[in-house]
Parts: sequence; C-alpha cells; structure tokens
Amino acid sequence: MYNDQGEAIWVEETEGQAYDLKAQEIEGKYYLTYWQGDDRVRGHGSGEWVVLDSSYEEQGRISALEGLSADLHELAITKDSTALITAYEIRWVELSDADKADGTPGQIYTWDCLFQEIDLANNTLMFEWRASDHYSIADSFHGMGHTGTADNPFDWFHINSVQKDKAGNYLVSARYTHSITYVDGRTGEIIWIFGGKRNYFEDLSDGLATDFAWQHDARLHDVAAFPRIMRQPTYEDGHGRQDREHQLLTLFDNAAEDFVHSREYSRGLLLELKYPIGRAGGLSSQERRIISPSQEYTARLIRSFVHPENISSSSQGSMQVLESPTLGEDPTILIGYGFNAVWTIFDANGSVLCDAHFAPESTWETGEVQSYRAHQGKWVGRPRGAPKTALPSNYSERAVFISWNGATEVRQWLLQSAMYSHKRHWLQTIWHNVTIANWSGFETRIDFSERRVFQWLRVAAIDKHGSIIGVSEPMDMGRERIKHLVRQSIIAAIHTQKLFLLTHVAAPLLALLIVFAYGMANLAQLHTLLSA
Repeated sequence: MYNDQGEAIWVEETEGQAYDLKAQEIEGKYYLTYWQGDDRVRGHGSGEWVVLDSSYEEQGRISALEGLSADLHELAITKDSTALITAYEIRWVELSDADKADGTPGQIYTWDCLFQEIDLANNTLMFEWRASDHYSIADSFHGMGHTGTADNPFDWFHINSVQKDKAGNYLVSARYTHSITYVDGRTGEIIWIFGGKRNYFEDLSDGLATDFAWQHDARLHDVAAFPRIMRQPTYEDGHGRQDREHQLLTLFDNAAEDFVHSREYSRGLLLELKYPIGRAGGLSSQERRIISPSQEYTARLIRSFVHPENISSSSQGSMQVLESPTLGEDPTILIGYGFNAVWTIFDANGSVLCDAHFAPESTWETGEVQSYRAHQGKWVGRPRGAPKTALPSNYSERAVFISWNGATEVRQWLLQSAMYSHKRHWLQTIWHNVTIANWSGFETRIDFSERRVFQWLRVAAIDKHGSIIGVSEPMDMGRERIKHLVRQSIIAAIHTQKLFLLTHVAAPLLALLIVFAYGMANLAQLHTLLSA
C-alpha cells in the first residue's frame, strides 16, 4: 500500500499468492480485503478472501459456498454488506453441433464460471448465476487448443468482474467472450449483452465502442458522475419521461491475450449506453438476438484513455473512477496495467496527471512484477504493534532509523533519550527530548550528530494534532557504541578547538620549555666555572 505521494505505507508477506488488495466498507466500517490462495490454475485461482481491520488484525475469511473455492477475480462488498464472489467449477459437458470444431471430441471438461451473492451475517447463499445456463461454448473467442481434459479443462468464458447496481441487477464481465452481460437480479435472465458475438448494441462510434477484447473490470456509473463531459439525459417522447435507460460504462480493454492482439495498446474506455427501460421479462436469448443490435440499444465512445508509451497488457488490469473533491468537476481516472508494473491517473479528457512505474520497463510483459488491479481509496491504519527502530551498522553514524508498518497518521518522529530503560531503573519516566524529524517515508532516518544522548533511545510517533500515538520499545545503544561516540565527540572537540590549544596552551608551554632549557644550560656553565 502506498500513500498519495507514492511512499510505501504497509507491506505484508502472505502465505500464498495475494491479489486485489483494497479497502471496502462492511456495516459502516472499513476493512482491507485481499485474495489469498493458489493461482497455479491458469488464469484464475482457488482460495479465499482475507478481511483485516484498521489494526491489520484478521477479522475473518470469505469463501464461496456450495463446496466451491473463491476465485481471485472478484470480491465486491455491496451497500447492503453482502459479498459478490466469482468462482470456477469443472464440468463435464456434451458439445452441441454448434460448439464442435474440426477434431473436437463430443464430450469435454470445461471450467464453468459463476458468481454468488452471500449474506455475510449468516453465511448463506442469496443468489447464484452460471455462465453455462445462458451462454454457449460457441460464443467464445478462446481457442480450445489441447485443453478439454480432466487435468486441463477448457476455459471458454472466464468471468473476471461482477457489480451489483442500485436497481439490484448484476453486471458481469467475461474475458473470453469479449462481452459485458447485464443480468436480472430477480430471475437471472439476461437483460442485455454488450460486445462479443451476441452484442445487442448499435455502435454509434463507427465500431470504436464495441471492438474491445479480452477486457477486465467493467463498471456501470450514473451519467451525473461526469457532470462536465455529459449533458443531462435527453427525453425523447416529448412528455417529460425518458424512454430509455441512460448510463455510463467503464472497462479496461486489454486488446490482448498472450500473443493475440486486436490493437497495439491497451486502453481504458468510458462509454455511453442507452437501452429500453424494463427487465428482460420472458424474452429468450434467441428472441433477444433477433431484435438486436438495433436503435433501441445504442453505444457511444465518450473517452479513450491510452498511456503515452502505448502499453499493452496481455492480462489483468483495472479502471477506477475517482470522484472529484470539487462539486461540479469531472472525476479523474486511475488505470492499472495489470501484467505490467504501471498505474496512471488521467484527467477526464485523457491527459496524464500522474504516471508511476513500480518496476523497470525491462520487466514489462515478462510477468516478473505485476499487480492484478490498482485501487485508490481512503484508509486509516492504526497497527497494534509499536514502531520499530534500528541503528546504523557503522559506529561513526550518529543516527537512528524508525518505521511503523501500516501507520497512516504519523506526521513527525520525536527522538528521546534516557540513562536507564524502564526495565532497569525507576528513572524510566525521565526521557529527554533529543530532536524531532518529519515523517519522510516508510523508513525515516533521524540524525542526532550535534545532540547529547544517553545510553537508551526511543522514538515517539506524533500525529497532525501534535499528539503521541505510539512509542517504540527502548533501545540500548550498547556500551561499546557509547564509548565510540564519546571518543568521536572528544576528537571532534579537539579538532574544533585546535587553534585555541595551539595559541593558549602549546605556545606558552613551548616558551617555558625554551626558557627552562636556556636556564639549565647557564646553570651548567656556572657549575663548571665554580668547580674550576
């Protein structure tokens, strides 16, 4: 986790692979959630979602029900504090004539894709939707190759995002059908399909709105989310009633999968959709095919967000709309490039505001460093543990290093020193302030080269109000280091006062020695004369 200045805030090593870290609200409180498990199943995973509170203590885990494991692609907490989870399940299927290709056997093993809505309060299943109930393998753009066996099932749909909207319906993104599906929240029937072989929508942008491929992270938004770009919805019946739904859709268009590329770069898309009011009702998929695409369903490209270096990400990726703090202004857009270690913030017109690389460009498209999605959000971290301190290995450095993993409220560090620690002497309450330093990153160096310190050190964390919110354990600087520092101080003092010593001590002493030597010489000569 990074702050808004790109400084690391929290780093944690997990037992398995970790995906999709983000802050989510559950029953009025914010928690961190991330997927943890085995991602060696190509393109998805088998695991569970970890839930951490603001002190980074685990509060529970969320998994799929009905004997399934949670997939890594999605955990979305709804406004009702229910959980949307994606899952994959192996199924043995009989192929229809339409599904068969040359040389394809009549029966194969497939990965069926589904999502579940779970009531977190009692861990019960509220809703479930399966791709195989509504789609055919013939709808897929993904080649079967040598898959289709029990050990390597055919992944033909590949669900990768789910959203529940304010109407109670679900938006589903499927990478291998190049489609976004809007699902009735009561019946599970398809309301519409955007993109792919069964697209309902007429493209008003000469194909630029519907030609996305291998996409991720599809989300619906109100038109009011972009107040400057979008005008108010038009009313087409002349009676003050809008005859079609009018919404915005965002998605990350990978335009690539392994070595298959539909364009040279990946992009974020902001799209306008209009479609008839009402639910799918009793219309079958075949009936929907007949009436679409048509002017009842229209799509228009509003903005395309392309990285200046034309980055192409063959897997993963995200697009997040970041609300403007200024009323009436358009939001900014955060694009995460998934397989490539890059995230970029654009303004609503597509200009780059911030571009961050968290690995060298030489790692792009290698898979060495990647992040499934990039998220921005509010988070206050208050770890239970104390800040950690360390001294430099070089005795000549008068400094201390301080870090507090996960703490987001630290603004300054106060270095304190004492003759004794609380574990050894009643003077433990007498801590002397040495110096103060501003928080300057995940690890801050505090120098005290010109300051007097005792054997024991500690560092206090100070928030924006000037209050101490945490104190490190007392640290023994060590007798040898103390001796070394004292010796260094003496040497420094000598060098600083060398002119004074020369003029006020060494010179007079030398003069006395000369006088004494001269006097001794004269005395010896007198003694010789007297003896004669």
